[in-house]
Amino acid sequence: MTITHLMSNFHALEVEEKRVKSSICALVLHAMGVSAEPLTFNPMGAIRMLEFADEFRLTAEGWRFAARDARPVLQSTDWPGKA
Repeated sequence: MTITHLMSNFHALEVEEKRVKSSICALVLHAMGVSAEPLTFNPMGAIRMLEFADEFRLTAEGWRFAARDARPVLQSTDWPGKA
């Protein structure tokens, strides 16, 4: 299985000295199989849009993910694993 995420629209929601909350959108493309050649996929059943709510914290090693919550926004009717 191959999954690609195209990330965009980073938006800082809360900015503090040692903590940042943000959101980002991801267009997710899904194809079955693994190949050195480009995989084909059904665009009507293999696309969804997610919104990630992220929190970063400043540590002694630098900025690190503290939390991530993913929420589907749009989804193909045939998305794999859909209940």
